[in-house]
Amino acid sequence: MLQQQKATQKRFTHATEHEEKNTQAGSIFAYEKDLQPSLCAQITELFPEYQIFGNGLLGIEYQIGGRRIDVLLESKDGQKLLAVELKSGMADFKVFGQISMYIGLLTEQFPNKNIRRYCCWWH
Repeated sequence: MLQQQKATQKRFTHATEHEEKNTQAGSIFAYEKDLQPSLCAQITELFPEYQIFGNGLLGIEYQIGGRRIDVLLESKDGQKLLAVELKSGMADFKVFGQISMYIGLLTEQFPNKNIRRYCCWWH
């Protein structure tokens, strides 16, 4: 068990270091930026119950708490919000913390809406 935990920790450390190097070089940012327009163009097919928040204008790189959510969707009935976070590379604990922070901020700003999250990772 301890050996498995060490191996997992090593993978997360390696992924974090790799992500930091790529971020410095700008490659992760570019990949996320490349995926975002494609995702937004296919919202109706990918998330048929949702539309981009704010009539398609406010929900792209939605600013909240000094941060930005890649894409914020709202259900067509107006009852739910869906925060979509785009990431390249391996996910680590920081990503889950980031998403949790977004959910908390959205819950504060929109107390009467059901807040959901969706993460999209690719290598």
